[in-house]
Amino acid sequence: MLFRRARRCAQGRPGRAAIVLAAFLGLLGTKSSLAAERVALVIGNSAYQHTVALPNPRNDAADLAAMLRRVNFDVIEGIDLDHVAMKNKIREFSRALVGADVGLLFYAGHGLQVGGKNYLAPIDTRLSDESDLDFETVELDLVLRQMERSESTSLVFLDACRDNPLARALARSMGATRSGSIGRGLAPIESGLGTLIAYATQPGNVAQDGTGRNSPFTTALLTHIDKPGLPIGQLLINVRNDVVAATNRQQIPWDHSSLTGEFYFRPAAETVAVAPVSPGSQQGTATWPGTADREALFWDSIKNSTSADDFADYLQQFPDGTFAGLAERRLKKFDTPETAVAVAPTPAARSSNISPLDEFRVAVKTANIRAEPTTASSRVGQLKPGVRIAVTGLTSIDGAPWYRVELDNGGNGFVFGSLLQDEAVWAEAERQRAEAKRLQAAKAAEEASLAEQEAAERRRKESEKAARETAAREAAEDPAATEDAAATTSVQTPEQERIQEVAFWNSITSSKDKAQFHAYLEKYPNGAFAADARLRISSIEAAELAMVAPQKSDDPLEPIRRYLASHQQEFEKSLEDRIIRDTDVSHVKGFYSIKPVSVTGDRFKLQMRADVCWNTYCGSQTQMRRLVVHLKQNGDRYEIIRFDLAGGPKDMSMQHIIPHHIAL
Repeated sequence: MLFRRARRCAQGRPGRAAIVLAAFLGLLGTKSSLAAERVALVIGNSAYQHTVALPNPRNDAADLAAMLRRVNFDVIEGIDLDHVAMKNKIREFSRALVGADVGLLFYAGHGLQVGGKNYLAPIDTRLSDESDLDFETVELDLVLRQMERSESTSLVFLDACRDNPLARALARSMGATRSGSIGRGLAPIESGLGTLIAYATQPGNVAQDGTGRNSPFTTALLTHIDKPGLPIGQLLINVRNDVVAATNRQQIPWDHSSLTGEFYFRPAAETVAVAPVSPGSQQGTATWPGTADREALFWDSIKNSTSADDFADYLQQFPDGTFAGLAERRLKKFDTPETAVAVAPTPAARSSNISPLDEFRVAVKTANIRAEPTTASSRVGQLKPGVRIAVTGLTSIDGAPWYRVELDNGGNGFVFGSLLQDEAVWAEAERQRAEAKRLQAAKAAEEASLAEQEAAERRRKESEKAARETAAREAAEDPAATEDAAATTSVQTPEQERIQEVAFWNSITSSKDKAQFHAYLEKYPNGAFAADARLRISSIEAAELAMVAPQKSDDPLEPIRRYLASHQQEFEKSLEDRIIRDTDVSHVKGFYSIKPVSVTGDRFKLQMRADVCWNTYCGSQTQMRRLVVHLKQNGDRYEIIRFDLAGGPKDMSMQHIIPHHIAL
């Protein structure tokens, strides 16, 4: 048909017809002329110098670059790029995009989002504070701006949502308040017209690197890119299904599209008759490019034409083509009766073969209901996410699936295939989302309760410490003041009684005479330090028994208990000094709930909680952290051989594990 049309055009417009025929015939014996009009930038960063290396990105990039060359892309490839090399590759890509019909970006490696913006990490990235983002990373918007400067179709594939220690390091430097701007994975992007952006997983989530040669996302892309006649919308659905199955639903690829036409990596091939191009030539057959290639070739031959007929001919053949809107605008410039365009056959006429269905599906996002199975037709309704609708049929327009749905008024409409999902699949996804929210809320409530308990304990101890300091200061200034006040005042206020109690306790707190603690309990049986007094009496008695006639015990932890009872202050002071010296802890307010938990030979393990403050976060706030101490018995003494201190704020998962050999 196209050759017949070319001959007809040649009779009235020999110049353009010659160009069309020459281009068509050139395709038969040579590589597609579209190859130079498809440009891709493929980057894979694995060998990170200042954080965890990733095994697969270099494989992902190399394999995808080879695949894109097979489908006629000119590929600019970069493996393990530092900051300078990465910027140079982007500059090279920007220049190659001039005049291209399709621009594609694929990135595999570390990426992070801060303040809603996405950043790609070269292999030499080192993030000490927030200002390093501008100098150590490459903002994704930089690449997108280069792609949006041209009128080409832009495709972006980001396999950069892996769990990222660079983001955690940056969060530590930004502090507890501002670190909330750092999100997991990558942030969603609002793309420009003609752009598709595909993520390895949904925004805000992290993707798996994979255990084989490639990541799950790249593996699925490599499986489907080379399939002839597969539109990109259906390709991404296939990729999503493959990744969901491969990761047991833990990873769900996500995409955002504002494409204005269909795109095929490898268009479907057709066999057509070749018309004679000169007297005596023989008619033959040849493999013909798919619809997308024919359309692009036709448009390339008329895009600079000054005749309205050329654009009318384009719309006649490709009424829903990639350049249909542009052709209509060009026609409006020709204000002559010749610009009237014959009515193109409707999608319904072109695809009357609708397979009947009788099922219900659910809208996964806001979905427009069209009068015909094409985005160019009028909108007759709209579905909100989660709305259930009856599906009565399925058709395909240029390889794109469309569901026929039943409207409230009894009529029919059409919804694009990827916008509706099977009820059972949707329900399971909703159940998993609800369960994840429930678990997250329960975890947050548990952490809040623990934080409140720890805060209450800190407030109590700080209040006691302040009272002791006040009483000690007053006693130092006037030692007789407390006794004079007691002698001259018949009724004391609660504050005066508290000051007297604190002064009494401070005077005996370092004593090893249990009689003094008994005296305290006689005077203040329910005092603030009553529990401590009883503990000190028990410790002194235990030490006395150990010195006079040590008793054998069936409890293997009894020796360490007796030792701690008589040497607790010495033990805590040594432990505090070593923690401050060998970690980034700046202050230790105290140790709580010290408990021996196990013994192996001459080795003992203690668990406790430490109230500490880190350099980065130090201020009026401290944080209660789990502490495990390993001791070794050496005669009648014990040595600290190691301690494990859980470090950082609660949203961090870092641990300091530092060996110590300290004689108490």
